Amino acid sequence: MDPDETDHDTPPKEDPAIVRTRRWNRFKKILIIFVAGWVSVILEKMVKLDSVISGGAEGFIGGIFIAPFLLIITLPLAVLGSCIGSWKVWKRRRSWFTVGLPVLLLSIDTADVLYWKSRPWEGFEQVTGVPLSRDAKVERWVIDDGYGPLYDSAYTFEFTCSPEETERLIRELKLTKSSSVSSGRPAAESWTGKGLPAGRIQYVQMEMDATRTKLRVLCYNI
Repeated sequence: MDPDETDHDTPPKEDPAIVRTRRWNRFKKILIIFVAGWVSVILEKMVKLDSVISGGAEGFIGGIFIAPFLLIITLPLAVLGSCIGSWKVWKRRRSWFTVGLPVLLLSIDTADVLYWKSRPWEGFEQVTGVPLSRDAKVERWVIDDGYGPLYDSAYTFEFTCSPEETERLIRELKLTKSSSVSSGRPAAESWTGKGLPAGRIQYVQMEMDATRTKLRVLCYNI
């Protein structure tokens, strides 16, 4: 066999530096997607718990376990983005497509929570099965749904409303007066009830003082 012919048939070896650079770029993209998943968990918890500190801490811990699964779910989108970016017209934006599509998917849950929390009256009715007057001013809404199907969700609404609206809620939520509590503010009345119209309610507690009404609902998830 002609040596020249053998050399001609053997494909040239890639420069090791180029191979290392390509592998490093691939690793960086995967790392960015992983971190984006972790950050999405933190942001979602901060919005749900209406607290930067407690929401950030719970999201940070939960993200340790959830982020790897989010990475597995979003990797196919990264491959799709890389394929789209391989087209000649998108060649210069290949990295943006590879990372952007997974990040877009990861941001959907947080965007959905933001949208839902911007409509607290609808959320109140969905949780309790009882409508809340549009005249009520919702000051805070906390969604504590933990992680996994075995965690019973808790919803806390803090709002101000008219005495007539308060009486209507007590009546329609089927609450009974339990006690009077004091937490540094004027004494607050406490009302409790079970078995509300929404169907999966486990427990509901309403506290009222001269400034606001606080309603806490605990729901069964199973």
